[in-house]
Amino acid sequence: GAAAGRAAFAAAAARGLALSLCYVMHADWFNDVCDVDVDAKNKPERPLPSGACSRAQGLLVAAFYGCLGLGVTRTPPEPALRRAYAAAFAAMGAAAFLYSDDRLPTRRLARRAPLGRALAFCGIYAAFDALMYVEACDALGLAPAPFAANPLFGAFIWAAAATVPWNLALLVAKDLGDVPGDAAAGLRTLPAALPDDRSAGRLVLALLGLVRVIDAAGHVAGAYAPAVDLGPLGRVPVQAPALLLDGLALGYYAAVARTLDLDGSRAKRSALLGRFWRLQAGCLALAFYEHRAPQTGA
Repeated sequence: GAAAGRAAFAAAAARGLALSLCYVMHADWFNDVCDVDVDAKNKPERPLPSGACSRAQGLLVAAFYGCLGLGVTRTPPEPALRRAYAAAFAAMGAAAFLYSDDRLPTRRLARRAPLGRALAFCGIYAAFDALMYVEACDALGLAPAPFAANPLFGAFIWAAAATVPWNLALLVAKDLGDVPGDAAAGLRTLPAALPDDRSAGRLVLALLGLVRVIDAAGHVAGAYAPAVDLGPLGRVPVQAPALLLDGLALGYYAAVARTLDLDGSRAKRSALLGRFWRLQAGCLALAFYEHRAPQTGA
């Protein structure tokens, strides 16, 4: 009945939250172990460069969260979901390993070439998108495959396309304040390859604008229903507020880009990052809302 459905949804949501947390903690600790030299220059207060814990302890924490995540993938009752969860979680772990481990050519490419670092970063989040897709299927009681029969798949293709510029914007914004320390550690980043901070800030805004363009294109292409049924609230519009937010965001990015001045000021860089995170919080809330309305499931 309805109670059983709510219980199944709550269990799926808890699984998704636990897996996301396990992956983030596993990847972050493993990356911190591999990036002690960089963090010693940019973030000396972190546990490893500060000496609060050793590399061996960091690896143990990363292994713990990795094993815990693999255990969570075994909890869904349906074999198809268990396989999909395990594949997505393993893909994320492999992407984090390829990005972080100094013994691998992929890591050397990510350290020495700005484009290689960008591609590696997007690879990690592409695997994370796969996990989000499986989690959504679990929460809504849908089989992850075959893709053609899943009403969520079309919407998530558009969402995955939008995450590419979103993650590049995140990477540039994250690296913007760490250029001197990254350079001292031999890490070449996109902000360091650009003429000045203003150029890097404008690149962040352009990439965020591309995210909104892709989102609007998904609505125009019919990936989402115009409205979604939210039970007691009735049918609530999706397409109109989404397109309005996309347009407002694009206008705001253009206005900020015209007056952007970051050169030589950490406070101004911090203000840009604050705007970045506030805007992304709103856009992520929109994404959760609109992904409840796959077109073929309306």
